[in-house]
Amino acid sequence: RNRFYQFTYITLVAVGYWIFIFQICPHLPCDDVAEHHKTVTASMILTNLLFFTLLSYIDPGVINKRNHDRYTKMYRYDEQLYSKNRCTSCDFIKPARSKHCTYCNHCVARFDHHCVWVNNCIGRRNIAYFIGLLISLLTICIYGTIIIFRIFCCIVDKQKIFLAAYVDPISGELKSMTLSVVCQHLFMEYPLIALLLTTLFMLIFALGGFTIFHIYLIFRNMTTNEYYKYKKMGIPSRKHFYSEGIVYNIFHSLSSR
Repeated sequence: RNRFYQFTYITLVAVGYWIFIFQICPHLPCDDVAEHHKTVTASMILTNLLFFTLLSYIDPGVINKRNHDRYTKMYRYDEQLYSKNRCTSCDFIKPARSKHCTYCNHCVARFDHHCVWVNNCIGRRNIAYFIGLLISLLTICIYGTIIIFRIFCCIVDKQKIFLAAYVDPISGELKSMTLSVVCQHLFMEYPLIALLLTTLFMLIFALGGFTIFHIYLIFRNMTTNEYYKYKKMGIPSRKHFYSEGIVYNIFHSLSSR
């Protein structure tokens, strides 16, 4: 285990916020609007970093000799994915739905996966914070993409770029502006803003898919570990042993008790 990805995450968030404050806000139409967006963005980032901090330090559901009985009684063995097997590292019978994490070197209750970004496991006691982290980060990406796109639209409209012409470097002819040329112009004139826009736009799809996948797992009361175990064994995941209705699944999955 190391904290490289944690520092990387915080650095990326800080750089993105710096670009927003010093590169994007000056292009907003007035000071009141700029202050509003600064406040909203700061609130979203602080919320995201709160979830990040909680995930980094809160116990994900580490199983030890003191709480082993409680976690053993929490879930029945389905004798399909889970049976009474001994964890040789922890020296006890692994409770159902638990798994020994090779990175953290302990068993975790309702193990989902090990997240390198928070340098911690995602399990029974912190899955709700993980969903919060994903949703808050996705919200930041969508919000930032919309703001930057609208600013670029205002710049193009204010400077009347589409009414301008350019000299084709190959033929030497004077040509009307096209969308691709306008995009190239914006990238050359505002490289940091354009880079941030591109990154946020791509993250929307990556994070969106990842978030939807985990919400689906919550609705099924299933973990990432179980989902891929089903796939590996060729068992239809719709027959999930621990699913007891969508309402129960949501409350049970997000409960940290």
